[in-house]
Amino acid sequence: MEAAVPHGQGVVVGDQNTQLNVWVNGQRIDAAALESRSPASAADLVLKMPHDDAVNALVMMSPAASAEVTWVLLHRDEEFALSALAGMHRSRCEPVVAALVARMPWLDGLPAAAEAIDQLELQPGSKLGDRIGGLTCARPSPQLTHGFSQQYANGRIVWSPRGGACVMPEPFADYHAGRGGTAGRLGFPVSPVASATPSPKDNTTGEYQQYESTWNYAAETRKRLGRKCGATVYKSARGVYATWGGIGELYELEGGTGSWLGFPLSEELPAGRRGRWTTSPAPPAAASGSRAARCTGRSRPTP
Repeated sequence: MEAAVPHGQGVVVGDQNTQLNVWVNGQRIDAAALESRSPASAADLVLKMPHDDAVNALVMMSPAASAEVTWVLLHRDEEFALSALAGMHRSRCEPVVAALVARMPWLDGLPAAAEAIDQLELQPGSKLGDRIGGLTCARPSPQLTHGFSQQYANGRIVWSPRGGACVMPEPFADYHAGRGGTAGRLGFPVSPVASATPSPKDNTTGEYQQYESTWNYAAETRKRLGRKCGATVYKSARGVYATWGGIGELYELEGGTGSWLGFPLSEELPAGRRGRWTTSPAPPAAASGSRAARCTGRSRPTP
């Protein structure tokens, strides 16, 4: 018996098995036919299939055969191959990826990333909009973190082993991309976007998201923030700006947006040979002896 299903597929049901058939240019291709071909020849056929058919074809093959075909696909069309892997159920994707990680270590984590991104995308209230393209491999960060990214009409979800899946809505996604993305100084996000403490001077409100950056804040700062990170992007009516390095660490120790400093008003700016600075409201007289008033920022060399 053969039942018609979308994209020209057929499902043949016998006494002991279920076999998927995919039609390519009028030719019926099943898992056995693909496995009888060389990986390169099978990959040529899979590349001609619609996305869902390609996923089904790879799933119906043995994990070892599927891995060999995927190896070729990753060299010929990485985005297509990653999208097909991400379309598999995690239980079927994991053995295929496991057979590939010795040759492509950056694939490690893809099954977890695809599942976490799917779950985050489907959360109630999501404003990300439609997907744009498929899952992509994010560029390694300055701390050599690897991960994956999915673009949407209104932002991005980025996954890494350290931060998990993090939604980056606009304008955080644009700000991050404009500063090198995951390969830039911010690196991978390590927290969701959250509401910042209103500034005490004028009750300015906003949001923030934390990132790994090029090095980690000291233990005292991490304890205050409740997370291992090295940079924060703040968004308010005054704009979107990052704090990092010695200035960022000192800012967080002073209390961040809830301190007399309030929200950042600019990017980090040159301040001669002594260091760099970020504009903020003028300190009250009572703060003249504070740590921030006494220091110009503790800077460390970037590794």
